[in-house]
Amino acid sequence: MLFLHVIAVRLPQRDLLEPVGYIGQLLRSMGLLLIGVYFVDIVYLITIVCTLIQKIIASNRVYYGWVIVFVMAVSSAVSMGMGSLNFGLYIKPMGEDLSIGRAAFGWASTARGASGAITGPVIGRLLDKYGARWLLAVSVIVAGMCMFGLAKVQTELHLIAAFAVMGLIGMNGPGSLVTSVPITKWFIRDRGKALAFSAVGISVGAVVFVPLTQIFIDKYNWQGAWIILAVICMSVVIPLSILFVRKEPEDVGLVPDGILENSDDNPDEILDEYSWTLSQALRTSSMWTLTLAFSLLSLAILTLALHRIPAFM
Repeated sequence: MLFLHVIAVRLPQRDLLEPVGYIGQLLRSMGLLLIGVYFVDIVYLITIVCTLIQKIIASNRVYYGWVIVFVMAVSSAVSMGMGSLNFGLYIKPMGEDLSIGRAAFGWASTARGASGAITGPVIGRLLDKYGARWLLAVSVIVAGMCMFGLAKVQTELHLIAAFAVMGLIGMNGPGSLVTSVPITKWFIRDRGKALAFSAVGISVGAVVFVPLTQIFIDKYNWQGAWIILAVICMSVVIPLSILFVRKEPEDVGLVPDGILENSDDNPDEILDEYSWTLSQALRTSSMWTLTLAFSLLSLAILTLALHRIPAFM
């Protein structure tokens, strides 16, 4: 998109865009013209977005936690293109080309959920200790590599294994750990509002990536769709995560909900929160009730999302 290039080259960071052009030319010279074009355009767009976010942060008019919400909302939206709510679109073309039955796709989705349940406690502990900045970036890189692998898949086992790996690193569908847990550290009073705004990204991602996936499949076949979406996902999430995600408000001199840590203004607005230990939480009926409720809800939503599309194709 020419207009993105025109805007991007006028930014202060324009010198950083030169390697992007070289990478795009390299991809085109390797016969990957389509990927090269998408890569360059997406990086230009992200550069513009990052510059705008940096100006907003510099103005000190917006609590940094809302920047975290924005990044996580975008990440949630993009994750809808990583074989989540758009996965059903692949069933018919991949099934016909590879002679794979619909059940295999169901097992792939199940494998992602099961592996995510196994590693969930580990991912949660890593988020508590290190934050989501690098964990989110690494998770998207691994998921992107899995998507490249899905473009070359030959058997049911390969399909299931790729989705299982996505689940292992926390990218296991809507509301995944790496995009939802970080927000809770930045808000107490406005936590519900923040999580709600972040969850909007899931709906936006479904609206954008489901039809976009079908367009890519129709135009470039299912292999090309996996590759293009992998490039989009990694190009969008990785720079946003590395540049803007921080572990907790104290890292930037704030406390949850945006009150300055050393400020005497409105001290009554600083809310304390009781932190449960793992052993305490495991002994409460509320935790197990919520776990069961959300598990059943996810089972219903993901099952419908997977099979409703091929049912009407």
